Amino acid sequence: MFRHNVVSAVLSNVLPGAPVVFDPWSDLARYAAEYRSDHWSEARDTTHSKEINRPKSPTPYPKKAYQVAHDAEHDQGNNFGRLARTGMMNDYLLTVL
Repeated sequence: MFRHNVVSAVLSNVLPGAPVVFDPWSDLARYAAEYRSDHWSEARDTTHSKEINRPKSPTPYPKKAYQVAHDAEHDQGNNFGRLARTGMMNDYLLTVL
């Protein structure tokens, strides 16, 4: 099983600070991708297109030039893949903020 991992870090002081790394957030990659797509196409409140462009017929071991990633029809802010914007990571974010 593949997992999607996020590791958060901040500086201990604004300028001369040392990195402080928090416990990582981890979830199943397929679940995270399906949650992201469902949020984008169903839960978001927008007047723009909610369509997601999916590869035509993905195959195992695709050629290098083959498009395998999903992307959004209208994604002006490049937010489609940002899991934190879906609410999926809210509990985790409360522990690191």
